[in-house]
Amino acid sequence: MVDDGTASASEILSGVLQDYKKAVIVGKNTYGKGSVQHIFELGTTNKQTALRLTVAKYYLPSGRSIHRTNGVGGVEPDIKALDTERDLGKEYEFNKLIDSGELDKYLDTHYMANHDRFVKLADDDGLDYKRYPEFDNLYGKLKIRLDKDEVREAVREHLRRRVADERGSEFMVDVQQDAVLQRSIVEADKTVNLDPDDIPLYNPFANKFDKSAAGPDKKEKEAVTPK
Repeated sequence: MVDDGTASASEILSGVLQDYKKAVIVGKNTYGKGSVQHIFELGTTNKQTALRLTVAKYYLPSGRSIHRTNGVGGVEPDIKALDTERDLGKEYEFNKLIDSGELDKYLDTHYMANHDRFVKLADDDGLDYKRYPEFDNLYGKLKIRLDKDEVREAVREHLRRRVADERGSEFMVDVQQDAVLQRSIVEADKTVNLDPDDIPLYNPFANKFDKSAAGPDKKEKEAVTPK
């Protein structure tokens, strides 16, 4: 999995794996940092300033350079996948909901009484708002232009922060929301002949990418075919 934040050693590794056909790269173009730099402290300023000089560039086994020049560079993924972006109207309503304090009140009221359930919902709520206690009562109090599933999404985001604070560690991934991770899982399942539909956690996105899979370009066809 790569994106535009994948840089230097991480994108060099992804490029090497791609060149040797050891991995299918999923995501979007990497950053394009393939240079080696050395810092020279300047004696003329009593080492108060320094010169950063590029002294070399990294090249992949195929001979290509990943260093971005004139807007071109980085590692191009075998399968392009982008995170889903919220529209501005929905983002405004999310912020309005958070500022209202209703999500804090909801969790303050129900969190401890439903602790084990909430911990599980933070990890996976099945995209079902009915799993949250007294959800309809919460929704009825809100004066926002969000449907119930969108409010469920906001509640879960708030809940995940509370669970993370309680246990003292952040969630590393979110399978429900991360489209790039979902695509990677679907493609990985293909290589070992697993059907995502057979795994409850993957059910919501098991067929999400069928449209693109039905008509991929030549490069993508080659990329998803098990070697």
